[in-house]
Amino acid sequence: MSGNNSGLSRRRLLQGAGAMWLMSVSPVGLAAAARVVAVRVWPASTYTRVTVESNHVLKYRQFALSNPERVVVDLEGVNLNSVLKGMGGQIRADDPFIKSARVGQFDPQTVRMVFELKQNVKPQLFALAPVAGFKERLVMDLYPANATDVQDPLLALLEDYNKGDLERQVPPAQSGPQPGKAGRDRPIVIMLDPGHGGEDSGAVGKYRTREKDVVLQIARRLRALIDKEGNMKAYMTRNEDVFIPLKVRVAKAQKQRADLFVSIHADAFTSRQPSGSSVFAPLHQGGHQYRGKISRPDAERLGSDRWGSARAATAMSTTPCSIWCSPSPSPTASNSERRCWRKWAISIICTRIG
Repeated sequence: MSGNNSGLSRRRLLQGAGAMWLMSVSPVGLAAAARVVAVRVWPASTYTRVTVESNHVLKYRQFALSNPERVVVDLEGVNLNSVLKGMGGQIRADDPFIKSARVGQFDPQTVRMVFELKQNVKPQLFALAPVAGFKERLVMDLYPANATDVQDPLLALLEDYNKGDLERQVPPAQSGPQPGKAGRDRPIVIMLDPGHGGEDSGAVGKYRTREKDVVLQIARRLRALIDKEGNMKAYMTRNEDVFIPLKVRVAKAQKQRADLFVSIHADAFTSRQPSGSSVFAPLHQGGHQYRGKISRPDAERLGSDRWGSARAATAMSTTPCSIWCSPSPSPTASNSERRCWRKWAISIICTRIG
């Protein structure tokens, strides 16, 4: 009898262990491995970005369907939740690539996202590791399938960037400033670089003011001021709410053979009353002199006694100086925000090229 009880106990123990093992690989166990915490859709004229943020790395599978044209992304080990259900509501009518989106629990282990398209696209999916306030991110960028038929220099640069051919896009012999004295024999070419954009909002203010929006407005006003000058021509690395990789920004400046590359940022600060500016100069001969010429005179013109600078390692051989501006002057510096920005624009540009 005791032998039978012992055998029964062993069987029950093995059955219990087997059940625990099955639970560990069951759909319920897999679903708990990753939880989607945010979904964001960023449409732009060049490409649309869809970002799925989760607490763990997502395993995914992507494929296409026709009639109608669709892009399908399967997320494995994920349960459908309210965040994913709200994805369809983020699709804008003016999105040039996505017509609609829907999401559902395809099977106990898989959430399926289906994007119905307005045109043929070339999807590119990749993962981004946690940084700043972001967790794990799965990113899908939708580019036009016939990019070669679109006369868009920025799109061409992005295509080369994605293929790893960006360095070959602009030959070194054709990337430096044009021949002749800038401002005398030809216009001074200035590339304005409003920082951040799209998924990258930059610093966020108390009232949810986003750095990417502020610097874009500053760059647009600065471009208008520059273009009023007869011997200057301004371009922008971005003119909408879109994320452009740093290498693509630099390549765009090189392709335009810019004399000056001005990168505009609105830095976060610990004080409610910040003032002054910061300047980053390249680590080459003359970089230290550039930052000194720019920082202190600009601060003095704006009525600020605070200024600082730093040196940054960069290989921008065709962009002699990169400037990160924090336009937050004291109340006595200007009675108008518009006049303040104008003073920043004129002082920075004229000091550098004058």
